[in-house]
This record gives sequence, C-alpha cells and structure tokens, in this order.
Amino acid sequence: MNKETLEAQRIEGMAESMVDEAVYGFLGMISDGKPYAIPISFARQGQTIYFHGGRGRKSEALRSHPHACLTMVDTPRLIQGDTGCNVSFAYRSVLVSGPVRRVQDSEEKGRALTALVAKYHAEQAAAGLAAGTVERTLVWALEVDQVSLCVKRED
Repeated sequence: MNKETLEAQRIEGMAESMVDEAVYGFLGMISDGKPYAIPISFARQGQTIYFHGGRGRKSEALRSHPHACLTMVDTPRLIQGDTGCNVSFAYRSVLVSGPVRRVQDSEEKGRALTALVAKYHAEQAAAGLAAGTVERTLVWALEVDQVSLCVKRED
C-alpha cells in the first residue's frame, strides 16, 4: 500500500470516529430557498446516517430539496493571542453530505431506530422498540457521498 492510500485511510477512519462519537450534529438544508440548519441526533450505519423527526419545516425542506449536510465539531479550545483581534480555536470538525431520502421500508426503519436507541439509550436497546414505533416514526437517511475533515491544532 502506498503512502497516499494509508493517509487517506487514516483520515477516513478519523472522520468515521468523529461521526460515531458525536452526540449531535447540525443538519444543513435549504428551506424556502434559504439556508436552514438545526441540531439533530443521529446514528451511522456504514455510509448512511439515519435521523428521525416529525412533520414540520425539516421534513418539508428535505422533501423539496433532498440533499443535506451534517456537521459535527468536537469541543473547541480558545487560543488567545496578544490582542483581541488575534484569537483562534483548536478543533476537529467533519462535514458529510449527500442525498437524503425518507425511509419507507419497515425493516430498514426498524434497524435505523434501533441504532438510534442503542447510541443514546444503550440500556433500552436490548428491550427492543415499543409497539407501533416503526410505523409512526418518520425516519430519514442521508447517503454520504462527500466527507470533509478539518483539524486545526494549536501552533
């Protein structure tokens, strides 16, 4: 394996770890022709990021423009310079984007919701989903086709 391939795999692994460890991310989309971003909970399975929601602005935006991005940032550290204008941050961030679709298949919805429960309420995951949860929950899938990782270190 060449050096570039190894570096690409290292970066991909770092990005996947950040996505998996993030408690939340900001979903960016277009709503009524304008940018719209909201914090969401999510779970990743392979190259797909699942999230859920109700019938509202997010769902309307995704139906109208089925493409979105999700940004996660770890806890930034303020780097103060000599003056008030000389300030920076050390951080890691990852941005993923791709087409979004509403999940219709009951089995896929069940797997997505189980992954969400396992991520946020691991102790409840073993109990399974409550009756009717899959049928009544609106689930979305972001199919990741682009990944951008940024690491800004203290220098």
